[in-house]
Amino acid sequence: MRMKRIAAFLLAALALQCMMTTSAFASDKGVQPRFSDFSSVYAGLYDSGNGIYVIEGSAVAPNANKRVQITLTLEKIEGNKSTVVSGCTWTASGMVTAQTSARRSLSPGAYHAHTHAEVYLGNTLLETADAYSNVDFVD
Repeated sequence: MRMKRIAAFLLAALALQCMMTTSAFASDKGVQPRFSDFSSVYAGLYDSGNGIYVIEGSAVAPNANKRVQITLTLEKIEGNKSTVVSGCTWTASGMVTAQTSARRSLSPGAYHAHTHAEVYLGNTLLETADAYSNVDFVD
């Protein structure tokens, strides 16, 4: 009987601790969003048919005074290492948004697209961010 009371007390204490921990995390002001100066950063790679793949990237800043610059690369994955495919680097820039895309025929292997984005206010770099597409396996 005494063991049951102790177990019930420990379970109640554990339940209370779990509830308090959850509320502390929910109200934690130290938790930050993924980006502060970007509203989105995107990289995509997909088969458009007939062995042609579309590589695309974009980034958007939520403020009309900010300039966005991106570098999109196609990377081949071998083991745990990614290398940029020769001739598959594109850049774009613009106020608020930047986007670019290309089409390529790919040799067999594993690939992903990589967008590296930078956002500027005047000449001051505010933030950088990276996005990767899903890995696509080309036969």
